[in-house]
Amino acid sequence: MWIMIHLTFEQKIKLADYFVYACLWGIVIWIVLKLLGIINTPPLLELLPAILAVASAFVFVGRLSNHFGKLESTLERAVQDVCELKNDMKEVKKEVKQIDNRIISVEHRLTDFEHQLNSIEKMGPNPQKVH
Repeated sequence: MWIMIHLTFEQKIKLADYFVYACLWGIVIWIVLKLLGIINTPPLLELLPAILAVASAFVFVGRLSNHFGKLESTLERAVQDVCELKNDMKEVKKEVKQIDNRIISVEHRLTDFEHQLNSIEKMGPNPQKVH
């Protein structure tokens, strides 16, 4: 009977880390015991460290590719955000230009009004009407 265990992404990463560390420690312990002469194994079993090293390398490469996939996804989102910001900036520039044109129009009207006011003031306090 198999028991299904559902792990989160973070738990899977930790499990992969533990597997890599266990493989590396297994290799170190095997080498130390072999050098001390405690382990006298046939040549076939001497491949055990190589097998553990290959297994841990596969897990490491799998994790590395997963991180690169996340990085690529994040980079794609950043590029999309920058494109959206550029488009928004174009709209903002258009709106600022429209506001600038409206301000220039108001400035011209104010200048015309000032000229009219100055010409009225030059006529004096009691302007005479010409019929």
